[in-house]
Amino acid sequence: SLVDYLRDYMEHVVVADESFFGTVLRNTHFCSTLHNDNFLHIQFGSWENEDKSANQRDPRKCVMRNPDHCGRSPTTMTLDYLPVLELSGDLFARKFDDVAEPLLKDHIDRRREKEEERFLREEALAKEIEANKTAGVEVTEKL
Repeated sequence: SLVDYLRDYMEHVVVADESFFGTVLRNTHFCSTLHNDNFLHIQFGSWENEDKSANQRDPRKCVMRNPDHCGRSPTTMTLDYLPVLELSGDLFARKFDDVAEPLLKDHIDRRREKEEERFLREEALAKEIEANKTAGVEVTEKL
C-alpha cells in the first residue's frame, strides 16, 4: 500500500514528518476536502551557502555531505518582527529562541490573553443584547 511504501521510504528522509501526512491525505478520498493552509507563519533568511562571510555554519542545520547543498533556515523571531507576526493572522509561527529573545513569547501570551478577554466581553454583550431583544427591551448597542 502507499502508506507502507511511504513509511519505508520516509525512514531515510530528513523532514519526513513535513511530507508524510500530506502525501497520504492527498492520495485518499479526502483530497478534494483538504484545506491547504497550515496557519504557519515562517520567515526565511539567507541560504546557508550564501553566508560565507564568517565561513562558519551550524553543523546541526545541515546533514548533507556537501554543506553548499543545504537549504534555508527560518529566521529567529524578534520583538521587532512582532507587528508582522500579528498582522499575518496565522496561528503558529517559527522559529523562536528563548535565549536570543526571551520576552517575545511572553508578549505574545499577553496579547493573546487580551484578545481572549475582549472576545469574552463581546460575546457576553451579544448575549445580553439578544436576551434584551427577546424580552422586548429596547436595545442600544454599546461597545
